[in-house]
Amino acid sequence: MTKKTFIETLKNGLAKMNISDSAEIIRDYETHFTNELAKGKSEEEIASEIGDIEQILADFSPQPTIKTHVNGRGALLIGLTISDFFVFLFFIIASIMIFIPIALFASGSAIGVYYVCGLKMVSIFPNMPYGIGLLFGITFLFLGLIGLAATYFYARFLTKMIRQYSLWHHMVVSKTEKPVLIFSRPSKIMSKMLLISSFGFIIFGVFAYIVAAVVAGNLGFWHVWHWFV
Repeated sequence: MTKKTFIETLKNGLAKMNISDSAEIIRDYETHFTNELAKGKSEEEIASEIGDIEQILADFSPQPTIKTHVNGRGALLIGLTISDFFVFLFFIIASIMIFIPIALFASGSAIGVYYVCGLKMVSIFPNMPYGIGLLFGITFLFLGLIGLAATYFYARFLTKMIRQYSLWHHMVVSKTEKPVLIFSRPSKIMSKMLLISSFGFIIFGVFAYIVAAVVAGNLGFWHVWHWFV
């Protein structure tokens, strides 16, 4: 089966089942074909490795057909129900935790802009000479970018876990083989942003501390400038 035939068949099948994230699924499989073709494989080989497309569509179906077996069926469903309850709680907690990197992005950006612009209107922010404030402001801006990139990667990781568990759950209930689940590669922009902002945060943070200590004439420059008084 060629790439075009595979993608079209998959797209039509997902459309008939009204799968909400069908566009993302199609994009993931297209990316997989592109990556494998770059390795020298043929389209037919790649399609064969992925597996039967009808089985893939069945595993993505929101209403799978459950095979009825009397022996052990009740115990299986009870076990899955208990498992789903705790996994559901875990996903709720994990989803709430995404606000940590979001808060890091928001606070780092706000503080960074405050010091870079040389503002003096908020009393909770310690006062310092503008040049030093500029260095610390840039440091906080890099921290905000770290929070932004961390939010992206955490959301991506959480989505992957949810999809993996959903397919595993369906596989256990319908007693089918797990399909090949393809995920697109992380954004190169976000990867570079995380790397550059991490280095920037460390470099500017250390440099800002050194300059502040030299200007204040004390390693504990915050005492000289009476930050916590």
